[in-house]
Amino acid sequence: MGIIARVHVASPPGGSPGGAALNVTLYLLPIGGDPQVPLDASPAGPRPPVVATSNGGIYETETAVLEARLANGRRYVLVPSTFDPVEVEFVLEVYSFPRCDIRQVQ
Repeated sequence: MGIIARVHVASPPGGSPGGAALNVTLYLLPIGGDPQVPLDASPAGPRPPVVATSNGGIYETETAVLEARLANGRRYVLVPSTFDPVEVEFVLEVYSFPRCDIRQVQ
């Protein structure tokens, strides 16, 4: 099974996207693990194993793309992030083969 995830800054109506530096990381959840853990953990706190990250972990301006192979029967969490603490609207596109179940975690 494979996945491609693309995150990019949304263009405001009639404007150009901001220059936010973006990254997207794919975490493997432990069996029975809580999908909130990658979102709640502090930068120094425990996190699940990283399966893949866009551009080798280097933040990219306006668009970041991740490609990874997934194990059947496992759960993963995709976490988009910005280099600087800014609020931007972004679009996260996820493509998988074969089709997989995707849910939003907040």
